[in-house]
Amino acid sequence: MGVSLRHRDVLDLSNNSEWANSSMPLSDECAFWSCWFQPLGLNQSRLEGKVPKSLGNCKCLEVLDIGNNQINDSFPCHLKNIAKLHVLVLRSNKFNGHIDCPRNNNGWPMLQIFDLASNNFSGKLHMTCLGTWDVMQPNSDKGQSELEHLINLDFGDDDFKYYEDAIPVTIKGNKLELVKIPVNNFEGPIPEVIGKFEALDALNFSHNAFTGSIPTTFGNLRELGSYSNNTGLCGPPLKTMCGLPPAKEDSPSDSETGSIIH
Repeated sequence: MGVSLRHRDVLDLSNNSEWANSSMPLSDECAFWSCWFQPLGLNQSRLEGKVPKSLGNCKCLEVLDIGNNQINDSFPCHLKNIAKLHVLVLRSNKFNGHIDCPRNNNGWPMLQIFDLASNNFSGKLHMTCLGTWDVMQPNSDKGQSELEHLINLDFGDDDFKYYEDAIPVTIKGNKLELVKIPVNNFEGPIPEVIGKFEALDALNFSHNAFTGSIPTTFGNLRELGSYSNNTGLCGPPLKTMCGLPPAKEDSPSDSETGSIIH
């Protein structure tokens, strides 16, 4: 039986019951067929191994969701060759190491959702990585698509599932604008460039090892968020002032529910 594939087709194998009792590698052959689809959903499909280099050749890919699998790899810098990518979900895998891509990578000028929740990433968040996300910048006209108002950065383990239910279904009109960076091992200062993403409504940086003061650029954002379980952070809106001993942490439920800390 012949199958006609178009680049506008959707492939969503998330929660596939056929794979429930077995694991499969995310191979180059899988990556080849993936290039036929713009939204590609492989969430909770028991994938393992590494992200194929050939997947970076899928120039038309707009949504890539490989979250909730068993992929054990470093940050897939080769995916930065996909300039049209709007959504990248890597959450709940075994990704590890620093996010430090070569400068010759193109970056993601169209990126609106960046979800690294519940992995083992470590090191600093570099401004050079975040600053190329042009669609999140004020006055950007690059986000006029089905994902027009959906902006999300997620490095944590919280229970926000709003956008996952909509991938890769059309989600035009939904307005979800938040940053969640809890439960990895990120350290050092929080990049000030995040404060320039004026479309963001909420932030969640909890359960990491960030240090220093909250960037003053965050005053540009409409809402503040959760910074709990980062004992090295200080200054407003936290109770701990810079130069003083850390204040008592709020309960874990604050970060898990995404509640706002004032």
